[in-house]
Amino acid sequence: MTVDSTQKLAAALNFAQMDDVLPVSDGTIDARDRWQIVGFYYINARQTVKLAQIFGVYDQFVPTKASLYLRPKLNDPSSVFLFSDDVSIDSLNFSSLSQGVNKLVPSETVVDFTGTGYLSVDVFDETGSYATVDYPIRASSTGQYRLWLRTRTSTGIFRSEVFLGGTSVGNINNLAATASWEWNSTIINIENTDTNILKIQPTVDGSFIDKIYITSDTITAPVGAGPDISASPYITIHVRLYTVDNNDIPVDPLYVYDYITTIFDLKTDDWYNFNLNFLDSSRAVSFSDKYALVVYSSGSDESRYIVWEISDADEYIDGPSAINATVSSQ
Repeated sequence: MTVDSTQKLAAALNFAQMDDVLPVSDGTIDARDRWQIVGFYYINARQTVKLAQIFGVYDQFVPTKASLYLRPKLNDPSSVFLFSDDVSIDSLNFSSLSQGVNKLVPSETVVDFTGTGYLSVDVFDETGSYATVDYPIRASSTGQYRLWLRTRTSTGIFRSEVFLGGTSVGNINNLAATASWEWNSTIINIENTDTNILKIQPTVDGSFIDKIYITSDTITAPVGAGPDISASPYITIHVRLYTVDNNDIPVDPLYVYDYITTIFDLKTDDWYNFNLNFLDSSRAVSFSDKYALVVYSSGSDESRYIVWEISDADEYIDGPSAINATVSSQ
């Protein structure tokens, strides 16, 4: 099966399956630039390529860490969204995510999201610090901007505090939020042209965030899906565990998630570790079957992508593997 370039842009992963090769932008293929997936890959409803390695557990051990050999292919890498009038950011293309009494987890079960998925908010405790997600931005001019979030909710309420450079600069408090995608906003003041960390802190259980849009036009609201997502200066790599069906196809995500970015972590060809512990013990399950380690990314283009390489056989995988497993015995 051949994967076209549009699908590659969504995945930011260059790979080969069987004898079919996904071309790189210059049209040449280096054997070292091929990722030969042992399990399979699958494509979600929005044609975002996600790659999966299947492994069996059967209550023999508890997986706690996955090590992947990743090779960044970055042309003119950067670490900040530069803009003059406006910028549109995929919510999953964050630079940092800090979990709190609520958890922010990439998801894709609700239709009509615009990027590689959306952030889902799960609240486990009402006391303590809430989770935050960061995006580095730099405006060419100071002044007043409107920040829009494309959101939906299952509770009828959407709330989020907005920070810039560590200072609270706005609040969104919609008590009539809907279960369909809609735009919620607040005015923010950008007081300098330095790099600032935009921090979003949603607080209501059952909320989803699809896209962040910042514009100097403080009057006009986005329509529908809003502006196209802007070119990203960096890549965010996402890793989740899924259950699989009898055909080894990923079905349901477990409450396990980790990430790295090309800003802070992924700089050179090397092994990179991902935490496979459950985000909350109340969502933990026993590992009694086969599972899929699913890898995908946000923020790619034809000059900026990641190669996930196959490695020698791993003792926990039958045959050659794309992961090395670190486990604890039960």
